[in-house]
Amino acid sequence: MRGFTLIEIMLALLLSTVLMAALYKTFFLSETALTDSDRYMTGLQEAREVFEAMRKEIESSFISAKDTSVRFKVLDRDEMGHKASAIYFTTFGGIGSGVKEVAYFVRRDGKKFSLMKTMLPSSTERKAIEFEAISDINNFTVSLTDEKSEVKSWDSKLRDKMPDSVNVTIGFMIKNKTFILSETIYPKIKTKV
Repeated sequence: MRGFTLIEIMLALLLSTVLMAALYKTFFLSETALTDSDRYMTGLQEAREVFEAMRKEIESSFISAKDTSVRFKVLDRDEMGHKASAIYFTTFGGIGSGVKEVAYFVRRDGKKFSLMKTMLPSSTERKAIEFEAISDINNFTVSLTDEKSEVKSWDSKLRDKMPDSVNVTIGFMIKNKTFILSETIYPKIKTKV
């Protein structure tokens, strides 16, 4: 009866080691691709949720005939070469009930830019809630149309009306790639309340 020689055993170990290394590398690459895909999908989902909330809030925004603090205001800004609009408005829509003052703006922390959201309920407590809506953005642009012309800034105190439409664009980073989401929103309450 003949057994395996030392060379045959060493060759079998070498082949099994190469095969295991190849399988490990394949598993590692698959796991990395799955993690990146999950991060990508989560980032897109979070951005879509922010857009959905913003759409509901802007559609329900209004200006008041009596109260001058009720406003719709858009500022066109630039932050170190990044477009960084800011929008302030009063709305019936969004999370919770009642009238709220809402703001979306860009905050810079070092080289990182984030889209921030502030909500101020119109109640007796008047405690503002501020949080990061989307992290690691490249730009946040709000442009408006009024009677077929595009406008970058708006103040309802000066114009005394709501814009016809609001175009919101957000560029954000996922794995060193810029993704741009854009949506045109139409305020439903055109007259003063």
